[in-house]
Amino acid sequence: MATGRLAHEKFTDSAVGALLDELRPYEESCPTIQTSSLIRVTRREYARSTRIPAAFVAQLNEHQAEAYKWTAAAGNDFKRVQPYLEKTLELSRQLANYFPATSTSPIR
Repeated sequence: MATGRLAHEKFTDSAVGALLDELRPYEESCPTIQTSSLIRVTRREYARSTRIPAAFVAQLNEHQAEAYKWTAAAGNDFKRVQPYLEKTLELSRQLANYFPATSTSPIR
């Protein structure tokens, strides 16, 4: 799924980070809580997304799409779905490794 990779690459571009930095004064003086929150949440998502390589995002998106097809088609046949679930677990662990936890910096 090239779309997920492309979207990830566009969102994590340093120009987006620069724009978010430019919005900081507006965020702090913004008259509406919704706009201020949107900027803050987008900044947090940007910081999180920049830690994950685009190639991994593409691999994860491709696997999720394939696993969904098999899960929907397999019905109650766990044996047919098991390899996809195992791969999902493996990829989830890889994703977690991009966010090493420390005692001073919890994952959010």
